[in-house]
Amino acid sequence: MALLQERYPDSGREPALRDLTVRSMALGAAMVVFVNVGAPYAKYILHSSLMACDYLPFGVMLPFILAVLVLNPLLKTFRSTLGLTPGELAVAFVMALVGSTIPTFGLTGYLISTIASPYYNSTTENGWGEYIQPNLPGWLIPSNDTGAMTWFFEGLPPGQSIPWGIWFPPLFWWLGFFAALMTVCFCTVAILRRQWIDNERIVFPLAQVPLMMIEGSDGPGRMPAFMKGSLFWIGFAIPVVIIMWNVVGYFLPTFPTIALNNQINLLRDAPAMRLNIYFPLIGFAYLINLDVAFSIWFFHLLGIAQLAVTNRFGFEVGKGDNYCSSSPVM
Repeated sequence: MALLQERYPDSGREPALRDLTVRSMALGAAMVVFVNVGAPYAKYILHSSLMACDYLPFGVMLPFILAVLVLNPLLKTFRSTLGLTPGELAVAFVMALVGSTIPTFGLTGYLISTIASPYYNSTTENGWGEYIQPNLPGWLIPSNDTGAMTWFFEGLPPGQSIPWGIWFPPLFWWLGFFAALMTVCFCTVAILRRQWIDNERIVFPLAQVPLMMIEGSDGPGRMPAFMKGSLFWIGFAIPVVIIMWNVVGYFLPTFPTIALNNQINLLRDAPAMRLNIYFPLIGFAYLINLDVAFSIWFFHLLGIAQLAVTNRFGFEVGKGDNYCSSSPVM
């Protein structure tokens, strides 16, 4: 919202008050419901795309794109003044973005499985029943006295209903903690906003995507301003044609595909450097400044050289986890 206020200064009412309309809040609430229902369904039922993962989630961008490309033009069709303003679209986007931090990887996927584990994963060998469980308060961790934690991981027995009563007390207290934690995070951002936005002029490249999409949404035209240039359609057509061409190969293995992934070896004993054409990353590189772009590839090459040295001398520091690079040395 700070970036929006900077881009769309207004001499009248405060932007935050002008844009917090009933329809912007309703649109944002609908997007929040979509991502919080769709993300668990896609992950745990369909086992497909991660709708709430990463910093610009697919589950947020999909309804936001529909709002910009479908809903707003429909409103303008009935009356030109009914179009959503950039601020209203930004309010809905921010609501959905904050809401996407709740399902699956954001909060609930870790929270519920973690508080259900102390009793379900207790064995004679690990000694949890003797050393850990007596120290767990009942209002913080649900017990397995009625078999509720076993049912959570292994499924409900026939004829049984979900034991909500076991879950309500611990979830109530945990949500209170997370509400306080998120309040601290919001206050921290508010404190640092002036330094980031006004003094350092940080770009926030991912935030530029929705800002470009809502540019001129309150104008007379039905289609967004970013879609009116030929350069956009050229850039849009290249990845779409390549991806759609390769989709055929998913169903017909003998169909020739366009290779987007490759690798080369730069140094002896160094890991191969992957040369992947990843279109979202190309777009991200367009939005960042040259200093950041230089740092990314320079330190990546420096890391490869470092791995070549450590491998050559036989140093081994173990394997990395899901949240680090290919080697902990990096």
